[in-house]
Amino acid sequence: MPAVGRVLTALLALAGTAAGLAGCTGGTPALPADRDVVPTIRIVSGSDSSIGPGNAPAVPDETGIYQQLVAWWEANPDKHPHIHLQLVLIPGGADVVHSEMLASAQSGGSGPSGYDIYNLDSQWIPEFAAGKLIRPIGADTGDTSGYLPLPLATTRYQGRLYGLPFTTDAGLLYYRTDLVSAGQVASVHSVADLERLAAATVKAHPGTGLTDGYVGQFAPYEGASVNALELIRSEDPEAFNTDGTVRSQAALSRGLDDLASLFTSSTAAPAEGTYQEDQALRDFETGRALFMRGWPIAYDQVASYRPTSDDRGPGGTAPVPVAQHFAAAQLPFPTTLGGQDLAVSSSSPNARAALQVIQWLTDAASERCLYAVGGLAPTRAAALDAGALPTAAESRCGSAASPHVAPAPIVLAALGRALPRPTTRYYTEWSRELQITVGQVVQQASSGATGHTAQDAARLRSDLDAAARGAPPTGS
Repeated sequence: MPAVGRVLTALLALAGTAAGLAGCTGGTPALPADRDVVPTIRIVSGSDSSIGPGNAPAVPDETGIYQQLVAWWEANPDKHPHIHLQLVLIPGGADVVHSEMLASAQSGGSGPSGYDIYNLDSQWIPEFAAGKLIRPIGADTGDTSGYLPLPLATTRYQGRLYGLPFTTDAGLLYYRTDLVSAGQVASVHSVADLERLAAATVKAHPGTGLTDGYVGQFAPYEGASVNALELIRSEDPEAFNTDGTVRSQAALSRGLDDLASLFTSSTAAPAEGTYQEDQALRDFETGRALFMRGWPIAYDQVASYRPTSDDRGPGGTAPVPVAQHFAAAQLPFPTTLGGQDLAVSSSSPNARAALQVIQWLTDAASERCLYAVGGLAPTRAAALDAGALPTAAESRCGSAASPHVAPAPIVLAALGRALPRPTTRYYTEWSRELQITVGQVVQQASSGATGHTAQDAARLRSDLDAAARGAPPTGS
């Protein structure tokens, strides 16, 4: 059996177990009857990062895969009678999107300016569920056996199902195939291994524009928490309890040592303390970095990039056509699970119609569009089956499949090792405390200072444990 088939079989078996758990809805009541005969269901989401037509970056309000799906629904009223859809995209980063969605939900917004469906980052489900801002839907959901188990689990809070998984994510290790082999990458099992291979490779290729061994995302935003979680869990996958309290201070301290080491060893450049996904991608696709930590969506972005004269490296070195010389592999440690879940607003007057829309947006056909056309990691194993990609008849995708999506076996393997973020209604505060420490460690390490991470770890443990319970930081 091919590798992708073996992984699919294993994950589908797990999905069956997850479906059984999803059926335990904790006495979830049925959704109320809809108010409107012909409702307009308003969906609110952060920016659509999918691939646009012609494999160019999407223009979110015009060409992204989210809008393509909504447009198909609206263009086929015979297939979905009595329901209209409207998509509202909030520009900006995750912090802005979270703030605006939370404010809207807490205000009880309904009517023409309210929202019926929230496309929530999966780590926000506990906060919205605990605040009674989204409805439990378990009693009305039906069969959930086709979803991958880990994404489906993110929709559950205190035994109840509060949504369905729309997209998922797992970090990948991108690398230059013209400089290192797949065998060399497979031999990397730790941060120290990564540093050694990166240092030797950069040293062996002077004058080529290659300056950085590794690029991650360490700016003060959610990406810093994701990267830090991976480094800490590389020391112990069970470093944190489910609720985000620290289980192993030793792993926390060693993980921060690993973070500092990336910068003191010059594997990572000091500028990476300000990097989000776009900056890291830029360094990798223009040939300045050997390795990059990135989500599956980056695969098409790298493959489609064509360097320009503005991409010349230090000393005017010509940009390398990395699109022809790269591959992706699993990270050498468990990745942090990402993704987004669709949930019904508690204030929606048309909850049943909203759930019908959610079920359609997360069915196998829509998930194939999200992956094959949008480049996003889908939440159904069937959508990653190469034999089930969208056909011409499956026109809801709106545009042709991309030839450069991240390979299914790699995505599935990464998802198989992914670990979820802590399940706490106070995750935003918890993540903020982790980001503060990441910034301090990177700044110290980039300036040549060492020996600080033991103190950082002790303070961080207290602050994370407090944040997980909704208490202020210990130093405040």
